[in-house]
Amino acid sequence: MPKKERIRKYSSYDTDFCETRDQNFNIPENYRWLCEKNADKLLSAVLYAIALFFSFFYLRFFLKIRIKGREKLKLAENEGIFLYANHTQPVGDVFLPAFACFPKRIYTVVSRANLAIPVVGKLLPYLGALPIADSISGMAQMSKAIKKHISDKRSVVIYPEAHVWEYYTGIRPFSNEAFLYPARLGAPVYCMTLTYKKSKRCRRPHAYAHIDGPFFAEGKNAYERSVRLFESVLKCMNERSKESDCEYIVYEKATDHKRD
Repeated sequence: MPKKERIRKYSSYDTDFCETRDQNFNIPENYRWLCEKNADKLLSAVLYAIALFFSFFYLRFFLKIRIKGREKLKLAENEGIFLYANHTQPVGDVFLPAFACFPKRIYTVVSRANLAIPVVGKLLPYLGALPIADSISGMAQMSKAIKKHISDKRSVVIYPEAHVWEYYTGIRPFSNEAFLYPARLGAPVYCMTLTYKKSKRCRRPHAYAHIDGPFFAEGKNAYERSVRLFESVLKCMNERSKESDCEYIVYEKATDHKRD
């Protein structure tokens, strides 16, 4: 049986175990969705290089993550891509896509609450964070930024499950709405599924990141294409998740005790 601290209760799949101090943070009207000034580009390049350097040691020696199927990304090396992944590592998920997609640079769709994190929040735009917009004008700017990154042959990373459930071994429900961008832009879609296997030496399991794709979809309109992409990716991630053989953290559905 797992220790008490490794059992987590949830009321629904929307339960957030990693809340920031300001979950209702509003994106400033003057937020820069693209680093277009030379000074911003330089700072962005330096910070991203530092993050990549750190990611190698953190992923390889602390989390012990192995990436499988990276060669599939070469099929779209001259195109911008969308990469969908399950969300199971609070820190690792920040660095893993960058390491997996190298030399392509990544831009990640994140909760706007991340911008409220002290110090780090100020640096996230330079590291490629794309906070989910909270206004019509913001949505337009976000769409423009995503389209620009895809046209520049970069990677846009999306965690459709939204919230981090550390070491969770299943795939939580998500909708086809997360696939409207590739459906509209016609870009290749990949998925990356993190699975966990017992370690003979350590209590913490080994992690394996499986990359699958590319996925394409035909349809009369963007909505129809998004549904087909969603179905293909969900099926693939569910199949991959079956390769996990242990539960380092156990998630249990909370029960409501009601009096008669």
